[in-house]
Amino acid sequence: MVSNGSLEGLGPHSPATLPCGRTLNNRMVKAAMYEHLADFGGGPPNPLHLSLYRKWGMGGWGMVITGNVQISKQHLTLGRDLCLHPLERTNQEHFRRLADAIHASSSDNRPLAIVQLSHSGRQSPRFIGGRSLLSKPVAPSSQRVGLNSKEGLLARTIYGFMFQKPHGLFPEEISCIIEDFVHAAKTAYDGGFDGIQLHASHGYLLSQFLSRKVNDREDEYRDGIRIVSKIVSGIRATLPASFAVGVKINAGDYILGGLGEKEANAHIETLAADGVDFIEVSGGDYENPEFMASTSARQVFFSAFSKIVMRAVASLPDKRPLIMLTGGIRTPEQMNRALNDADADLLGLGRPSVLCPDLPIRLRDGDRAPVILEPQLKSPSWFPKLIGAGVGTAWYTVQMKRIATGENIAPTLSGLEAVWSMWIPFIGLYQCISLLLVLSLAIAYLSL
Repeated sequence: MVSNGSLEGLGPHSPATLPCGRTLNNRMVKAAMYEHLADFGGGPPNPLHLSLYRKWGMGGWGMVITGNVQISKQHLTLGRDLCLHPLERTNQEHFRRLADAIHASSSDNRPLAIVQLSHSGRQSPRFIGGRSLLSKPVAPSSQRVGLNSKEGLLARTIYGFMFQKPHGLFPEEISCIIEDFVHAAKTAYDGGFDGIQLHASHGYLLSQFLSRKVNDREDEYRDGIRIVSKIVSGIRATLPASFAVGVKINAGDYILGGLGEKEANAHIETLAADGVDFIEVSGGDYENPEFMASTSARQVFFSAFSKIVMRAVASLPDKRPLIMLTGGIRTPEQMNRALNDADADLLGLGRPSVLCPDLPIRLRDGDRAPVILEPQLKSPSWFPKLIGAGVGTAWYTVQMKRIATGENIAPTLSGLEAVWSMWIPFIGLYQCISLLLVLSLAIAYLSL
């Protein structure tokens, strides 16, 4: 049930102003969710995206962040990614329509429209990643996904089948990627967006630079924050100061990845000095996908790291970046607690935004109409964690398509039905069976 709960002190419906001067009408943020709605092979927003984001734009959110938009069509994640290639002029008009959809509400309730910019790096898989079979993905160093996994033979086989050994980037290639991020931000600005968010979490390229298990470089980019800092500085030098810039960071890189609290504090100070407006705390990657699941342990983990980040910004000048906590926040009580216990300034809600696109309005109006609870999508214990996490991703992408086509969500949809509905219409039954057959043969061969 939805109830407004106690909103003593700093509540979810109180406004929040970013250092750039833009104001959120409330502290509830529709966090990024992968939509799987673009053309196969990647592409710009289409009518399905416009319909879906119009729902969120009318839902009373303080800020709406798009799903991860790739700056490289050769580094897709699941084949149907939104892409914002900085050299394709048609992108601006497509993304302007998306910004208009998010801004569809009246001026009093209009959310900030934010594009999440991403480069998947080594987590771009074979076959559906946008490259030829002989073309490698890129990464800070030549370490393939799965080398750090502690799972068994089946998981290692799947990792080896899905992911290639990446090409370690040369400094001049890194400079080109930095320029691509800056140009993509300019395209978003020209398209009417209020800001961008750099995706430096979930094991994607910017997160790979921040991870000591992936980044073993010996040049200036050994300090992973350097590439993020250069992108932010480039955006600030190119676009007006009123354009919002956010960064999504991976709690696991600091707590589990060997960086530690000292490095976290230094990185936060660097981002603040560069002019970042908000920092989102999230976590997980393809080798630790359990941190992308909705669990109470995950919420505690992220909240603990968020407190570290909040302490790091407490001593900064008044125009400090706001901290956004995403993961495991489901009730008004949890929202109030996160704000009043100084866990965060902003509340990131991803999966709840799919289950209830107008959640902020319901909470504001004290609506006690039932909200559908999250599904319990359990996988067999022998399932690789990455595949198990993918079932949840499939379930929510199917629900987003239902919302985009004007249908109600299907709460009783099973995990198997979700995977089937997500993939079969897009790659075809024959291709899907072929991929499964090849994978089965590879597993059988390695088991001999």
